Amino acid sequence: MSIPQMIRDRLADPGIVAILGGGALLVIFGLLAPILMNRAQEPYSTDFLVFYVSGQQLFEAEDVYASKPFDVLGPIPEGENVPDADMNANLNPPFTVLLLAPLSRLPFAHAYAIWSLVSLACAGAAAWLLAGAYASAQRRFLLTTGFLVLLFAYSPTWVSVVLGQTTLLVFLILAAGWRLARSGHEPGAGAVLGAALAVKPFVGVLLIYFLARRRWRLLAWYGGSFAAANLVAAAFMGPGVFFRYLQLLRDVTWHGMDMNASIFGLLARLADDADSVGNRSMLETGQGMLILAYGISLLLLGLLFPLSSRLPAWPSRQADDIGFSVCLVLMLLISPLGWVYYFPILLICILVIFHESRTLTRAWLYRTAAGAGWLISGILYFFEPGEPGAAIPYSPFHVPDIYTGSLILIAVTLTLLGGRTGRKSGP
Repeated sequence: MSIPQMIRDRLADPGIVAILGGGALLVIFGLLAPILMNRAQEPYSTDFLVFYVSGQQLFEAEDVYASKPFDVLGPIPEGENVPDADMNANLNPPFTVLLLAPLSRLPFAHAYAIWSLVSLACAGAAAWLLAGAYASAQRRFLLTTGFLVLLFAYSPTWVSVVLGQTTLLVFLILAAGWRLARSGHEPGAGAVLGAALAVKPFVGVLLIYFLARRRWRLLAWYGGSFAAANLVAAAFMGPGVFFRYLQLLRDVTWHGMDMNASIFGLLARLADDADSVGNRSMLETGQGMLILAYGISLLLLGLLFPLSSRLPAWPSRQADDIGFSVCLVLMLLISPLGWVYYFPILLICILVIFHESRTLTRAWLYRTAAGAGWLISGILYFFEPGEPGAAIPYSPFHVPDIYTGSLILIAVTLTLLGGRTGRKSGP
């Protein structure tokens, strides 16, 4: 027996796979734990501080979207590289502010630790849901372990957890909504995805898709759930908080930041030079770029209708797996702030591509493109404005634009795969 064959036989053993996967996760979490413990003592180094302070402002009947200084919880040690300006305001919708507010009653370190554990639990539950979509009961545990290794070996996941972001909660809600939608549970899918929309506005892309698919019952529950979540938020914070939130979104000034992978981020960086990239908003790049960004976004949303018409009519799990995945990529592409730390949701897209291309004669082509998109999107680039390497020589592009390119690669792969849906073979 050859050595490659022996390796394949060993990897086919569930026990071996479980040991390897479990060992990899222990190593990953062993590396992650001290970072989280350190950040719990440095509130100013996390995004969770913004959420925490908003919760305090809610309980004190203050403006939950008012900016506060970085040293709001105490003096910052000397030598720490912390901006003199106030923190950026909380860009989460009122319902998200309300969800996280109870944690602000605890000391910051305890609140951050609890939220980190909640995020890790959300990742585990989401991986379990993804594994259950295609795997048998016997293989579900192994596939869940594999997904968790992929997820936590992926740098955007680390960024989201360390910063204390809401990414993995959103990932879990989207995974649950996807499973319910593909199984035909219209009320459940609509209710879950409506709640997701109340947590993150970019989930609204799915409204357009399900409208194109004429999933009317799902849409009714979607709208009802969204309205109910916001009514709860209004009951605690008053209806005026929504106008304050919309005003805040108009004042965003950091579209060109490195970690913004959206069309808005790409165009903002193209309009700036390396010395100012990330420091100006789309409004300051000129009306032309702003109109172009919104025009491209509307065009991409409009393309959901011809894509939907090319897919088999519902009920078709295969068709809606592809359509749902395309929407996940569009969420990040057309959102004005499609941050890299939201990229873990792309794992759903990668899973769909690998599964749905399995019967195609050139499945390797789709899988290679998906794998390349996942790997490229996981490379982190951080440059200070004007630092060598922020701009790609002899081109108008900046290195972080690779993030946008990875999203486009995955979106194109899904769209081409959608065109092959229903065929037993093809390129």
